Amino acid sequence: MPQMHRRPLRSVFVALGWAVGAAASASAQSPVSADSTPHARHPLITRHQARVGAYATLATVVLVPFDRRLLAQMQSPRLQGKDDFQTAANRLSFMGGPGPFLVGAALMVLGRFGEIDGAAAAGSRVTKSVLLAATITGIGKGIAGRALPGVETEHPFSFGRGFHEGNGPFVAFPSGHTAAAFALATALTAEAGHSSYRWSPLVRPAAFAVATGVAIARVYQQTHWVSDLPLAAVIGMWSASAVESRSKTPASSKDSDRALTDVSVVPYKRGIMVESSFSFSVR
Repeated sequence: MPQMHRRPLRSVFVALGWAVGAAASASAQSPVSADSTPHARHPLITRHQARVGAYATLATVVLVPFDRRLLAQMQSPRLQGKDDFQTAANRLSFMGGPGPFLVGAALMVLGRFGEIDGAAAAGSRVTKSVLLAATITGIGKGIAGRALPGVETEHPFSFGRGFHEGNGPFVAFPSGHTAAAFALATALTAEAGHSSYRWSPLVRPAAFAVATGVAIARVYQQTHWVSDLPLAAVIGMWSASAVESRSKTPASSKDSDRALTDVSVVPYKRGIMVESSFSFSVR
């Protein structure tokens, strides 16, 4: 691969390194068991998660001054002129948009109608993880009001601008697709940990590879800055961990009806709205 191809990709991987590497080690050090006591108290944010968040915040601050240079590298004609790259970026972006919801829905359908043990509960947790990540990133986008790449503005960040009418060009930070992809990866990794299939150990590297690909694709498509990614990744991983640790339906449960009632899908305008509820206690 030519040097100019390697440099931008390597730069983006480094940008994600602190957040993804630290959070992945957190998953290995303190796995969450869905078979634990349903009403057990869990801290809203563990010390390790707080450190990971601090690393991601530091990475964001360090990367902001280099955003334009990194984006320019990813927008080079040699990279943008590759049809295979464009196709791959579009497919990866799908896994940060509708993809995670389709995965959750598929698991719930398999559990309900295919009578696969624990699938409905797993689908419910996957969907709630992605919804929680989307909620947090939505609030973050509104508060930060960061301009998307290519938008000319005097102030790249503006407090609360993302909540205003016509906020479309000012919702860059944090990346919602990245958060959803990492929420899905973390949730699937946790669910795979409850199963005894031979392929279960492969879920974690595959899921996080796809999630990282989603993040890189968003920069390649010029819809995000590199500094939009680290905190988004951590938000996604924390959301899935929070849902998993507070789950009231163990993965081994066959009570798919109970799992399905946790998530509802209703018509909304020209599409559908996925709803769920979350319960947290702060002590």
